[in-house]
Order: sequence, then C-alpha cells, then structure tokens
Amino acid sequence: MMFPAIKKFLTVMCGMSLALAAAPPALALDGTSYVTSIKQKGSFTLEAAGKAAPIFASGQDWPGVLRAARDLQADIHRVTQVMPAFSTSKAPAGPQVVIIGTIGKSPLIDALVKQKKLDVAAVAGKWEVFVEQLVDNPMPGVAQALVIAGSDKRGIIYGIYDLSQQIGVSPWYWWADVPTKTQKALYVSAGRHTQGEPKVKYRGIFLNDEAPALSGWAKEKFGGINSKMYVHVFELLLRLKGNPPLAENYGNWENTGLNAHIGGHCLSVLASMAAATSDARVQQRLTCMLDQLELCQQKNGDGYLGGALPSARSTALRASPAALVMLTLK
Repeated sequence: MMFPAIKKFLTVMCGMSLALAAAPPALALDGTSYVTSIKQKGSFTLEAAGKAAPIFASGQDWPGVLRAARDLQADIHRVTQVMPAFSTSKAPAGPQVVIIGTIGKSPLIDALVKQKKLDVAAVAGKWEVFVEQLVDNPMPGVAQALVIAGSDKRGIIYGIYDLSQQIGVSPWYWWADVPTKTQKALYVSAGRHTQGEPKVKYRGIFLNDEAPALSGWAKEKFGGINSKMYVHVFELLLRLKGNPPLAENYGNWENTGLNAHIGGHCLSVLASMAAATSDARVQQRLTCMLDQLELCQQKNGDGYLGGALPSARSTALRASPAALVMLTLK
C-alpha cells in the first residue's frame, strides 16, 4: 500500500514548508555548524592569511566525486577569494591537506582505514553516509588532514557539498543567485561531523517543465532541455542531498484534458490548505481524494495513477469518478 505513506509525506512536507519560511538561516541542514571564521583549539585551517589547504582526491574515484571536489575548490575561492590547489595524482605536502574519497573506491581512504587512522565502522556499507574528521599524520609530509569519506558515491558527494554549505555557499547560488558572504578565514572544528543515513531514502524536487515556462527559458539559455541545463539541475539536487531522477523526459501532454497533472495541482493545493488552516472540511476533501487515487492506482495495476504517458493510464483515473468530482467541488 502506497498512499498512507504519501499522506504522511504530504503532511510533513507542508509542515516543513511553513517551518522553513519562518526559520532563521543556518549553514548546515541540521542547524549545526562546524566551520567558523575564528580559530579554535585543535581546529583545521581551511583558509587563512591568503593560503588555502590543498585538496587531494584519488583519480580512481568516481568521476562525480572528482567533479564535486572541484566544486569545493571553486566554492572556497568564492568565499575567500583564494583558490586552493587540487590534485588527483601527486600527493600534496604541507601542514594541512583536505583528503576526499569513497570507501572501497579511493586508495587514499582505504589506506587510512587500514592504518587505523580513520574509523569508518559506522559508515561503511551504509546508504549515502559521509563522515568528516581531522586525522593527524595521514601521509608522509602532511601533519594533519581534513578527511571527507563516504560510504558510497552519493554519500561522499553529500559530504563535499555539506562542507561547501558550511562555509557559506548556498545550494541555490546559481538558480536563485543567492549571494555568498566573503570570509577572511575558514576553520573546521575538531571532531567527527556526520548526519548519518537519510531519514527518507528517496528525495527530490519537482521540476516544472510546463511550456512555455521552463522549456522556453531552457531553449533561450541552453538550446533546449538538454545536458547543458541538467548539469545545473543535478548539481542543485546533490547540493540539497537529493537523489538524481532516473525517469526519462516526455513531451508536452497538457492539452489532454482532465488528467493526473491537473489532479496533482489540486492535491498540492489541498495539502497546503490543510497544513495552513487545519480546516476539517479541507482535510476531509484531501483524504477523500487520496483514497480515490489509491483506487485508481489499484485499477491500473502497474503502480501508476494515470494521466501522463500511454492513454491506457488515463483510463485508470476515469475508473474513479469521485476523484474527478473532487477537482470541481466548491
């Protein structure tokens, strides 16, 4: 059964929307901060006095991890106006270095684990988990390292972008032009920093591709909804710790009449109204619509509610007249 979970999801999402609107800004998603502009005892110097700690990752790691590591390099420059060195081959020598890697994929991380300098017992084998920890004498010529290790590809990428957000770069820096505050120095507090496994396994955002809104803008900026545009979409998703979408795009289907698309808009409005007003009548209407949509899903038999792709799926929505009536109730 799918809809009890959806009911809970809609309630939680509406509550989150209201809470986020009133909540003060925070660098970290969990409201804590492990990066400061003031040096503390035992802290790691990410950048100070015009010098930034170099970033080192194995060339054998996932390409997406290396891409995110380069984004961290750019983010540190965005905040401090100092560009740290980045290498995937020659190990940097110096007092402090940032080491990035995936457990089981990066020889750098695996060597630290084997030498018992990095404890990943609570991380290895988990779903999308990262840990950030200061390690003394991680390799010859390096006194201390800020190690960012991930249980899998997305786990390490989330850890990299978490540090970016901690230093003050918003995930929305590109899409919403959120300004980045310049800092004269950046220090990472001592200790282990992690958020554990995600509470929700699959997470994403709604990309509204209605013509001529997104499609017109994408055509003007990128020549269409293509890989050039999706580079920015995927980066935003990963910075927000979301899962990249796997579904294929499909063409415009908004002229097919009363379908699941329109129903989706109605469902969004009802959920928002229920969360904002606590009106029993709105809640009753929302519950009724979800119950009827569940019947549509059962009738269709393949997990879809109907409306968007083959015409056969549209018939599933018609299988429950009450679901259509819900769209016109006053």
